[in-house]
Amino acid sequence: MVAKGRPLTPGELGCYSSHYYAWLALLDSRAAQMIVLEDDTLVDWSFLEKLASLDFSARGVSYLRLFARRPCTFRVHGEAVEPQRYLVEYAAYAHGTQGYVITRAGAARFARHCRRVRRPVDVELDRAWDHGVPCLALFPFPLTEISSGSTIGSARWARPEVPDTLRAARFRMRMLERARRFRRWLRVMTRLGSPAQGLKPR
Repeated sequence: MVAKGRPLTPGELGCYSSHYYAWLALLDSRAAQMIVLEDDTLVDWSFLEKLASLDFSARGVSYLRLFARRPCTFRVHGEAVEPQRYLVEYAAYAHGTQGYVITRAGAARFARHCRRVRRPVDVELDRAWDHGVPCLALFPFPLTEISSGSTIGSARWARPEVPDTLRAARFRMRMLERARRFRRWLRVMTRLGSPAQGLKPR
């Protein structure tokens, strides 16, 4: 209630745990990186084959979104992987966990940060100002979400009344988050370069 303003739904908790388990599975394996895809996506498989051949750790990328549900503030770092495919960095909530690339370093950071459940998993992944992992993405996206009803449930759109005992804590959290998000926005939008700018196949 303090972090999100409402309890998470059973569907959100299920989604959260499945992504968390995927990160642990990567850390328990010998793989250097992993592409995570949800089951309600349409994928450009030829591009993903090209993407899988890249060493993201060597390029300084821990986490790379392959889709986003919400348009938000971003900065373009230049072309990536192939001509007219751009590497962008989001400075706000982009939402969605339909597909992403994650390295061992990214999985370890997210596993530590997300061990305590406070918000939906896509919200936590977008919070670069909190966990320190840049929210990078490729655009145009190499996959899209199939248009169908969500199994997470519509209860997440309800805004229950915050109990009086938590109202002050919730207000402080919102003000703190607003300040942190603004500082991150300022840092992303005024940055002159990024080590991820050289995201090209070798």
